[in-house]
Amino acid sequence: ATVTECLHSFCKSCIVKHLQTKQTCPQCSILIHETAPMQYVGYDLTLQSIINKIVPGLVDRESQCLNEFYASRGFIRPSKRKQLSTYYSINQNGISFRGRCGG
Repeated sequence: ATVTECLHSFCKSCIVKHLQTKQTCPQCSILIHETAPMQYVGYDLTLQSIINKIVPGLVDRESQCLNEFYASRGFIRPSKRKQLSTYYSINQNGISFRGRCGG
């Protein structure tokens, strides 16, 4: 994931965790956004592709973790063809679910 304000890149789960308590870049401390910093963090396909090649089995382990996450909450994991925003939306108040995935 890359912060669009300063172009620093981070592991997505690390930057998400950081932004739960702060609104600044962990590297340079620039203010990302006062109320919605996650809207200014983009998914970096090139970086993710490099990481996937360097760390054998990472894609499979992440897929398994996602399957377990959805199953533990009684949801069906959405297919790659469907956008996750079909099932939830993120706003200033947190995450709003739109009902059971796939059903």
